[in-house]
Amino acid sequence: MLARHNSTSPRANDEPITEARIKRALLVVARVISECDRPEYGPLLERLERELQMFMEGRDPVSRARAILAEHSDKAAAQEPENETT
Repeated sequence: MLARHNSTSPRANDEPITEARIKRALLVVARVISECDRPEYGPLLERLERELQMFMEGRDPVSRARAILAEHSDKAAAQEPENETT
């Protein structure tokens, strides 16, 4: 049974658009296209990619640089093997 929308709960449209939110949406759409073989969602993927680019361009250079460095350090930390004790 599908859950009904509760009119008192916040809707997705009421949430602020953030870089993280756009990236999550990109991941969901990419998964649907790839894993469910649904190329008809390609235009949505392209739109989200444009939205992310516009979001990034709208920020000041210092904020963009910090976001790039934070994302890089997060990825680097995730790829480092754990230190093994012998």
